[in-house]
Amino acid sequence: MFDIEPLKIFWLESLGEYSEVIISTRVRLARNISGYPFPSRATREDREKVREEAYSALSQINLFRGALWTEMDGLHSLDRQFLMERHLISKEMLSNGVGGGLMVRRDEDLGVMVNEEDHLRLFALCPGFAPQDAYIKVNELDDLLCLELDIAFHKDYGFLTSCPTNVGTGMRVSVLAHLPGLVVTKRIREVVNWLRESGYSVRGIYGEGSQVVGNIFQISNHLTLGKEEEEIVEGVERVVKKIVSREYEARQQIYLSARLEIEDKIWRAYGTLSHARLVSSEELLGLLSLVRMGVGLGILKGISLQDLNKVMICAQPAHIQKVEGEQMGPVIRDQRRATIIRSFLKGGIGL
Repeated sequence: MFDIEPLKIFWLESLGEYSEVIISTRVRLARNISGYPFPSRATREDREKVREEAYSALSQINLFRGALWTEMDGLHSLDRQFLMERHLISKEMLSNGVGGGLMVRRDEDLGVMVNEEDHLRLFALCPGFAPQDAYIKVNELDDLLCLELDIAFHKDYGFLTSCPTNVGTGMRVSVLAHLPGLVVTKRIREVVNWLRESGYSVRGIYGEGSQVVGNIFQISNHLTLGKEEEEIVEGVERVVKKIVSREYEARQQIYLSARLEIEDKIWRAYGTLSHARLVSSEELLGLLSLVRMGVGLGILKGISLQDLNKVMICAQPAHIQKVEGEQMGPVIRDQRRATIIRSFLKGGIGL
């Protein structure tokens, strides 16, 4: 069993570059161990052998001294949901944990998923816009892991992966971007189309297969074959900076053309979060989106972006139940969610 504090998310304790727009940056590397079939074709025995070999190797790496290890088999569905809300496992691992494992440092900035789509998914998490920092962390782990394991590699194609789009570097650089300005000004479809035409993927808050809620988009590179790792990082940097610039322009346009209306919506959202006694998950993300934009525009002062980022995760269903130490129905969860939100905002405006 893992031991992670539900209300403390270390990779959101500080703010990175462009923090009004970019919530976090993630860099992951897909790797496979030679001699075993990919997880999608593997037997339970194969998966368990991969997990055993991976755990043995990871335990030898100093970067993971004192790290947390948990196996997905037998892990309660609530605990798996908690880890997904934390962005430590994927939706795929949530639904299929046979032979799965997770090694993660206690500050949650570096980890490895075992037997997800590939045998190993190495990842680094950083607050704000920090692709270089995240890359440096995960690359150091990759170098050390390759000394411990026989990683599947082809001299012409690079690292071999379950999905052809990951062959090569196996790298995915992604950011969580809050883009309410582009949504409100109806420019988001144009931006998403441009991103996809440029070779980038746009997904929801929990990655592949998840919906876009709260105007939060996950933007990442799509292909890795034929590209160097540094080239992928630099490409994401260029693209994201353009998106950030467009988002700032859209917010200013909204503020100049409809200042009273947007201020009213922002203050109403803040008022609801500050005083409501029942808040649903869907309602939370919509209201937080408006409040985050209000902080970014300077309309709401004295509110911490770190707290808004953390409450986005801490007020999710599994987190609420972990805090309370019990499973509960939707209405009780909505009540507890409202209480948690008020506790995060208690030092803010008008309280």
